[in-house]
Amino acid sequence: MANNAVHGGTTGIIVGAGTVTVKDNSVERAENTGMLVYATATAELSGNTVCDNTTDLEVVEGAEVSDDGTNEVCEDAPAA
Repeated sequence: MANNAVHGGTTGIIVGAGTVTVKDNSVERAENTGMLVYATATAELSGNTVCDNTTDLEVVEGAEVSDDGTNEVCEDAPAA
C-alpha cells in the first residue's frame, strides 16, 4: 500500500493479515484510528505521516511492526 492520502473517515489504514509494506501514505483526521495493525499482520512502515487522528497508531498485541525511522506518527488527539 503506497502513496495514498486518507483524510477523514472512521479508520484510515487497516493492516489485517500477512506481511504488508505501508509506504509514503498520509493519514489525517480519522474519527477513530489513523492506522490499525491486527495481531495476524506484519506491517513494514516507511515514510508515512499519521497525524491528527483520535488514535494515530494502534498495534494489537501479537502484531509485528517494523519502522525504518522515516515515519511521522504524532501524539494522539486529546479526548473531546
